[in-house]
Amino acid sequence: MWNVIRMLGGPCAEAGHRMDALRTRATLALALMVAASIASAEGCSSKSTSGTSKDAGHDTSTGEGGVTLCQGAAPVLMWADPSGTLQPPDWSCYEDGGTWASPPTPFVTDAGDDGGTDATPDAPADETSTPEAGMPEASAQQDIFQLTDFTTHAPAPGATVDIFFGNTLAGGASPDVTGVTSTTDAGPGGLGAFLFAPPPAPVFGYRVHSQTTTPALQEVIQLDNLTPAPGTLFPGNSITTSEYETLIAGVLGTAHTAPGTAVIVAGARDCASHELLGGVLSLIDDATGQPVPTGTGATDVQESYFGTDNFPHPECTHTVSSPIALWSAINVPVGGSLTLQFLGRMSASDSAPTLIDQRKLELYGDIIMIERPYRLTPLQ
Repeated sequence: MWNVIRMLGGPCAEAGHRMDALRTRATLALALMVAASIASAEGCSSKSTSGTSKDAGHDTSTGEGGVTLCQGAAPVLMWADPSGTLQPPDWSCYEDGGTWASPPTPFVTDAGDDGGTDATPDAPADETSTPEAGMPEASAQQDIFQLTDFTTHAPAPGATVDIFFGNTLAGGASPDVTGVTSTTDAGPGGLGAFLFAPPPAPVFGYRVHSQTTTPALQEVIQLDNLTPAPGTLFPGNSITTSEYETLIAGVLGTAHTAPGTAVIVAGARDCASHELLGGVLSLIDDATGQPVPTGTGATDVQESYFGTDNFPHPECTHTVSSPIALWSAINVPVGGSLTLQFLGRMSASDSAPTLIDQRKLELYGDIIMIERPYRLTPLQ
């Protein structure tokens, strides 16, 4: 959240670029839901084209005027170490005999036939951790589900959360666990938390129900969450209704997406959870085998990649490695079958991006979905 605060109070706001700030805030928020660890925002325009662009394969910094180096032909996939030096990815989970937690292929749900989910925004939860000091410990047979607001990181008390061991809500699936987050520090796990038995499968899904009491919450769904180790903490995320409407307005100029459509957010990572430079995400219509058409209108499907300044750049053609390799799409139709593909040049011998992995999407109208098109490992 400090990134969002810093952005809204920085040069962009002072320069009067309020719509660019809102647009960036919206995409930043989606990124927070994906990775729960987003870095800083420096630039002043989400559509800046001034300055001199460089080859994204040689430099992952920003050019003058905030131009991000995410344009042109996708370079060989690489990740940036803490010094900024590009390193080759870890592809071990794609090798013969490699191990990974592969999400099951879900059913695709038509708009309006969502088993009563009627969901809206998203939330992530990539990592597990030990409970904070002073927080009641989970037992060897239970984990702590800690729900927090993704903007303030404050605990979200009194929220109802469903956990789906099958990693899907399709067909009106019944939750395997339902918990209510504690309204006191004395509750199991502490404020905003509850205890739950670890799912038996490698991955699971969860849903945060809408809530009209303070804080008013939008319904949230997150799939492809790695099952935490017994006795550890799993971080879930919530979003308030007012914040969600602000974010959507920042992207579309209206507080509502096209009715019955979805927002999809995804990243590009290797087997060690490195954020990858050069990743290409493609939303495919399974009926035609072609990419879903995009546009710039308020009801069109709109796609964008983040640049190195943490701003969405429509001119970008692939992911960057820092601070996060992020892609998102809004106003995605949900009436048919869609697949999200993760492509890239895995070696210099690849003259163009090739298919690395893909995921058939589970879609619901009026919802933000986080679903991963790359292989999951314990590091993710």
